[in-house]
Amino acid sequence: IGDWGTQLGMILYGYKHFLNPEAYRQRPVEELARLYRLVRLLMDYQEAKAKLASGQLQTRIAELKTHLEKAGLAPALGSTPSTPSAGPTVSFGPAGAGGPTASSTPAASAEPAGAASPGASSDSAPSSDPPATSGARPSGPATSFGPRTARRNKSQPGQTSPVGQEAPLRRAMRKELEAYLEEYQELHKKVAEVEESPELARLAAEHPNLEARVQAETAKLHAGDPENRRLWQEFLPHCLAELDRIYQRLGVRFDHTLGESFYHDRLPGLVEDLLARGLARISDGAVCIFLEGFDTPMIIRKQDGAFLYATTDLATLQYRMETWQPDAILYVVDHRQSLHFQQLFAAARLLGYKDVELQHISFGTVLGEDGRPFKTREGDLVGLESLLDEAVARALKIVSENDDAKPDGPELSPAERAEIAERVGIGAVKYADLAQNRTSDYMFSYSKMLALTGNTSAYMQYAYARVRSIFRKGGVDPEQLRTSGAAVLLASPPERDLGLALLRFGETLELALEDYRPNLLTAYLYDLANRYSVFFEQCPVLKAQPDSLRTSRLLLCDLTARTIQKGLELLGIEVVERM
Repeated sequence: IGDWGTQLGMILYGYKHFLNPEAYRQRPVEELARLYRLVRLLMDYQEAKAKLASGQLQTRIAELKTHLEKAGLAPALGSTPSTPSAGPTVSFGPAGAGGPTASSTPAASAEPAGAASPGASSDSAPSSDPPATSGARPSGPATSFGPRTARRNKSQPGQTSPVGQEAPLRRAMRKELEAYLEEYQELHKKVAEVEESPELARLAAEHPNLEARVQAETAKLHAGDPENRRLWQEFLPHCLAELDRIYQRLGVRFDHTLGESFYHDRLPGLVEDLLARGLARISDGAVCIFLEGFDTPMIIRKQDGAFLYATTDLATLQYRMETWQPDAILYVVDHRQSLHFQQLFAAARLLGYKDVELQHISFGTVLGEDGRPFKTREGDLVGLESLLDEAVARALKIVSENDDAKPDGPELSPAERAEIAERVGIGAVKYADLAQNRTSDYMFSYSKMLALTGNTSAYMQYAYARVRSIFRKGGVDPEQLRTSGAAVLLASPPERDLGLALLRFGETLELALEDYRPNLLTAYLYDLANRYSVFFEQCPVLKAQPDSLRTSRLLLCDLTARTIQKGLELLGIEVVERM
């Protein structure tokens, strides 16, 4: 658990300067979270102001636009690339608009007039941004290149078309331009969010250079400052209790919980040991491990004496090897940290840890239905608990509608509906993530993940519940059936297909484990549920004759339900008896 780094420094600073004592007394975790968000907002604002004031981003936009026009194709990006058309428009076209123009030289300054340094109040907002209309908050400036134009290069016979040759380069440049424009808009959005609020603008002005101040709080904590240590010890139990509550809801249990702080006292000795053994050396004042095959060294102590994630990860590995002697250690972290783990594993081999399997189980980014990183409508990252609450609320609506629509009337009490919805909603969130190729980005959709058709947890839970309803309807005891010694008869194609699919369960688990890809298991469960659906439609069960055929088909149903249950259990998902 990261209980020791920059984020804690942000909370410490917020606690000392922005605390609401009554809110903290009543709901400490919510107040600490508010303080973190506030400090993060102000830090982002100050960073955005500094970037815009430098003019480097605007200059690069002007350069790319000029190059594209010279290549024979003006940027065909429309009026608002990649973002909703809300808020003021900043034109990069006509001269005097305060930004890059078609005739700008590559080195032209493009900062809108009136830009101020970080920490300035709302009085110094860029003059190119007109006031927002009442009732709507601008989401950042849109960008206009004027009418879309495209020019064809009509080559003479025997000439090579430069358009055809340069198309890949132009595409790359346009993609780069879109990324810079999106960054430009995001920076303006961060600035506007603070400067449109007199209170936030005042706080930003009163607390300049927040990043340095936060780093100072973190450094004081690491150095043993009594006040910061006391606050850290005060915050930690509240935060761990809240984390445990959410983990319990997810059905997740930890055997050991060791925070980043646990390893802090090991870091100085680790660095000195590596220096003494000649595995690390000082370079430009920093302590580095130079690894074969890497262009950059792995820094384990900065010039100012501060330690880094790499240092903590090495100390963590050292402790785990000393304490548990594991055969394998899996690091489940997104793909953006790939280089870090490549260096960490190379350093581990250098330190002599050659018999343990070290694996970076990387995963992609969760995207919203707009194809961009999944966020709320306000542009904030989606919190896990709010995501779970929304999924459960939608699941309750589906469960209630299905129950109300039953021919003989509703069967479930309000409490039963709520319990089923909790399992279905949380299962849907887990399954939606695990069903993807873990290294790929994927699009998150509540409606798709809760659908009763398709490769979803809800479909698997529905298939399981449908099997169990057969046993209730027929008054059949599954335990007696399993011990009856009756044979499974695969007399028809649907029965054979279902039987063969059931036999592949063990093989599928081995394949999923081999490369840590749970999506192989979800694909298997989806195929099994589909085969069961065909079997159910074409092969009567309770009315089957003779009794041996009826018993055989009941056994197939039971095996299917048990396989679905075990497969979902391995994914951390509970089944439901009714749905």
